[in-house]
Amino acid sequence: RAHNLEHRIWERMASNTRGIRRLYLLREVEKLRSWELEGARACDGLVAIGQPDLEGFRTLGYRGPASLAEFGMEFETGDPPAPRGGDLFFVGSFDWLPNREAIEWFLESVWPEFRLSFPEKRLRILGRHMPESFKSAPGLEILSESVNARDGFDTAALLIAPYRSGSGMRIKIVEALSRGCPVLSTPVGAEGISDRSLSFLTLAETAPEWVRALKSFFEASSIFPSVNLKELGAKEFVRSRFDRKEIARGLLDFYGELSSGLPQHLSAGS
Repeated sequence: RAHNLEHRIWERMASNTRGIRRLYLLREVEKLRSWELEGARACDGLVAIGQPDLEGFRTLGYRGPASLAEFGMEFETGDPPAPRGGDLFFVGSFDWLPNREAIEWFLESVWPEFRLSFPEKRLRILGRHMPESFKSAPGLEILSESVNARDGFDTAALLIAPYRSGSGMRIKIVEALSRGCPVLSTPVGAEGISDRSLSFLTLAETAPEWVRALKSFFEASSIFPSVNLKELGAKEFVRSRFDRKEIARGLLDFYGELSSGLPQHLSAGS
């Protein structure tokens, strides 16, 4: 069960840096690429969590049986969330380097320019192992680790996913959309979810594109209602793509086909 292509994470981090660190990362990329291919070839079957990773393993040279089983959700019913505020929201642990890299880039390249037009906006961050340098940035609110991420999804105006590197599906984006929270992401961050902008999922890559997207979003959302077409569209999108029961059926079918081709003493114990 492959949650991501690890070598791709390091490869992308290498492309965003220079000097000795870049050389070190590229050396690790080759080690990880070999290790992942060797591991995949030793398995009877491969289950990828996203289409880009499945294609990545094929590009690596994996030729065995494979299936796609995306992240699945069970959908809750209950009272609608409270009216949304006007804040941006980010959630992620900062001992995972792509999370740290993402916020470092956002605070340096996007946030100052955006706040010239919207100085009242806050970026609320929920995550462990927060670097001290982040805490001094203007307009940031560091949330207690006791806060539930769902509360952030339910009350934020927008989830940001400014990833420059990484691999696999960003489950936090799917969870945010399932709660009706719009998302602004890089194409890397939205891999496996969408390769184009949707009404509730905007893709931007460069810093100027991010600033324009943020300004456009907040100019059009000076009063963000608790229920609107974007929220309804986001929830329907997740229901149509990430229903746990439907994904499980496809996965069980794959396991059945896989076990039918194994020696009897193996398939009986699997």
